[in-house]
Amino acid sequence: MERTYSRDFRVPASRCGADGKLSVPAFFEVFMDLTAEHAQELGMGLHPLRDRGLIWIAVRTRVRFFRRPDMLETVRLTTWPEKPGAMRCCRSYTVSAGAETLAAGKSEFAVIELKSFRPLPMTVLYTPELTAELTEETAVAGPFSRIGESFAPEEKMGEYTVRPSDIDIAGHMNNTMYPRMLMDFLPVAEQLARPVRELELCYRSPCFEGDVLTLYGRETEDGREIGVFRPGGKTALLAKMK
Repeated sequence: MERTYSRDFRVPASRCGADGKLSVPAFFEVFMDLTAEHAQELGMGLHPLRDRGLIWIAVRTRVRFFRRPDMLETVRLTTWPEKPGAMRCCRSYTVSAGAETLAAGKSEFAVIELKSFRPLPMTVLYTPELTAELTEETAVAGPFSRIGESFAPEEKMGEYTVRPSDIDIAGHMNNTMYPRMLMDFLPVAEQLARPVRELELCYRSPCFEGDVLTLYGRETEDGREIGVFRPGGKTALLAKMK
């Protein structure tokens, strides 16, 4: 069984933005699809986990964009699981065209028991044999960012109501809906003038249909930090955008 999974991908018009390139949110969607395909091959995908009362949850994701591919351009998607830690594991992704790397990403995951929503050790899925075959190779080196969650009232960007189309099989807002929501707060003119070079998301608590989320943002030396808060003030998401 291959520990690295690759396939070609022709950029569809439906996933392109105003600049005619694969949109920033679409990368997160494509990487989720790729993860699901490979995890299923490894015996730890949606159906095997659901049979055991388990589910994967994304904890953090970082994607770096070097060149977003054009509409109808054919690129190569590649993903692989990194050697797991005790309670969490990471998966890397790349998008390439020939020898050119167009984007690189990394996600951190935990596995949750559905009945108790309790995180479980990686050993419930990663056998010693599988772990021994994995390496420390990563597409995005370095630790994930620490993002402060204290924002001033004047930094409020606006509000977003979680829609029925945002909800996934687990009953809460799909992870791929958050980058789409964030980009909807950036006017097209700004996106074209200052293309996103990196987007990092830290998922803190689930959001549900009808929740009214409040977004705050602040400028930093190299971009912007965004906090998304649930009703009552609980942090839902922290993001860093460069």
